[in-house]
Amino acid sequence: MNSAPLHDTQTSSPSSSRREKIASVLTHEVTVILFLGIVVGVWLGRDYGASWDEYLHQTYARQTIEMYLGQRAPGDAISDLRFYGPAYGVPWLISKELLRHVLPTLNSVDAGHIIYWFSFLPAPVLLYLLCRRYVSRSASVAASLIFVTQPLIFGHAFVNPKDTPFMTAFMAAMLLGFVAVDTSAEGERLIPLSGMPAEAASLLDRILASWRAISSWKKVVLVCIWLAFALIALDLFLFQGSLRAMYGVVDRAYYGQAAWPVQPFFNAIAQDAYKTQLTAYLDKVRVFFAWARYLALVSALGVMLQASNKLLSLSISRHSFARSRILWIWLAAAVSLGLCSSIRVFGPFAGMLIAIYAFGRMGRRATIPVVGYGLVSASVFYATWPTLWGSPIRNLLATVVRMSRFPWQGRVLYESDSYSVTELPWHYPLISILIHLTIPAILLGALGLVVVLCRAEAVRGEQWEVAITLTWLFLPLAAAVIFHFQLYNAFRQLMFVIPPLLILNSVAFQSIFGLLRARSFRVLIVGITILPGIVGIIRLHPYEMIYFNQLVGGLPGAYGRFGLDTWGTTYRQVAEYIDGVAPKGSQILVPTKEFHMMTPFARDDLEIRHLSSDALRKSVPATYLVNDGSLADSFHAVTVFMIEREGIPLMEVQTLP
Repeated sequence: MNSAPLHDTQTSSPSSSRREKIASVLTHEVTVILFLGIVVGVWLGRDYGASWDEYLHQTYARQTIEMYLGQRAPGDAISDLRFYGPAYGVPWLISKELLRHVLPTLNSVDAGHIIYWFSFLPAPVLLYLLCRRYVSRSASVAASLIFVTQPLIFGHAFVNPKDTPFMTAFMAAMLLGFVAVDTSAEGERLIPLSGMPAEAASLLDRILASWRAISSWKKVVLVCIWLAFALIALDLFLFQGSLRAMYGVVDRAYYGQAAWPVQPFFNAIAQDAYKTQLTAYLDKVRVFFAWARYLALVSALGVMLQASNKLLSLSISRHSFARSRILWIWLAAAVSLGLCSSIRVFGPFAGMLIAIYAFGRMGRRATIPVVGYGLVSASVFYATWPTLWGSPIRNLLATVVRMSRFPWQGRVLYESDSYSVTELPWHYPLISILIHLTIPAILLGALGLVVVLCRAEAVRGEQWEVAITLTWLFLPLAAAVIFHFQLYNAFRQLMFVIPPLLILNSVAFQSIFGLLRARSFRVLIVGITILPGIVGIIRLHPYEMIYFNQLVGGLPGAYGRFGLDTWGTTYRQVAEYIDGVAPKGSQILVPTKEFHMMTPFARDDLEIRHLSSDALRKSVPATYLVNDGSLADSFHAVTVFMIEREGIPLMEVQTLP
């Protein structure tokens, strides 16, 4: 039996087919996905409680902004969050505050969750575009629907500040990287470079030829310009003599000893300077310098390049850059990779995959684009992550080691036994994926893998692309198993490997649709495959992250065998219940010292305490115990409220007799 072809069967040139697939982002299927996503986010975004990590990552985002402004030392972050990239947390915090400014009645936690969800919305679109490189529109839409109806991913998209943003950024880096390589591989026939040298090597030849041709005095001027730029860069970012000079100017102006026009200017902007200490003005100078040095460096670079262009008569104009789509596509891919890496330190893995794909498709012609791609992405990576400032190599290596051997102190319930993260069996990440994804997603992924492995007739470029996609899926899984990465909370740290599995889903859908010509049957098949995920989301909401499939008997079968971690989001429902029944001045005792999941929702007159013997003896109108299953029955407490899903208790509120 012949299966459907991997690519669309329409007769067209590879170039036009590729352009048509990229342009499909504007089709109504993607518009429908985005519209439904916005509706879902607005409708459900206010149902979730604060997760364990939200408070810490919000604090880290604020501290990172202070690092950018020069108000805090690089790497001086709460807890161990300096090992996490801030490229998502900072724009998330700014967007959340803007949303609250527009909707002032919106709870801070809810605003953050809505921004989490909106930043997740590009993920199904990116998956759709990745799938379109292999299969038809209908199969791509089907895979995207399977993706967004995975209950565990759906739940994490509202509350997870790390793993779902990294997954989305990783997909963006891969897609843009693929497009950049494809555009370069198709050559000048598709995109004329309009005067921009095709390769940096030819530009270097022109520079050397011009250098040999110009007069000696021009050579002296050029060397002076280049040395001046080097000295400016070293001073701004290493020696900082200009900062000390600015301190001296402000110091003299503060005491009325500065020369004209500095003194009149200072007197105009600081009319009551004597009321403020000198250190306050020096701090303002330091903050100004932290930002202005970047603008100064860019300006100096522009002057240097323009002067060099004129003196060497290279005839390179800004219009040459504006007309070069190849340059801008590679730049977008590099920036995307840099930001992805600045979310999680394993982001460079995407760059490695794209580099391999580039050399596979283009051979030695890929050298210059890949080198530029790496340098720009590394610059973005370094500039956006203050932990790397000062000692980038040492700090980067420390971060990689830390994140691969993360010293989490909790316990993991796995196959009815309690493990530390260092004791978990090697198959933990593999089994976690098998039991937390819906069964149709797993079966379709397996079918798609069989189809792909049987497609040896694909053209050279497509073979490389398929190989890269499979490497994206299997290499991180193999590394996690072989090197025993310290993982927990199911497979969330490996969530970025789920998209290639869904790409295999799209290949399976393409094969199935090739056998089912009737549109009604195709719709029926898609409906059947997404039904388990939709049912799981409805039944577990807003605790979709505890979804288990029928391989372990669903949530009832997993209870007592595997951990049911709601990420602390149940504390919202607990707080809202106690708010409605507790007398004024009551206390809430919780088994954890992390109260930040409850405080946004608890009444101001209620006191939240860590459970202790002293707290139990305190005389208050009422005491409420929050039992997450870790409290023994020795308290003889009476359960007055329970949060449960499918008959399984997740959290109890108890009172003392």
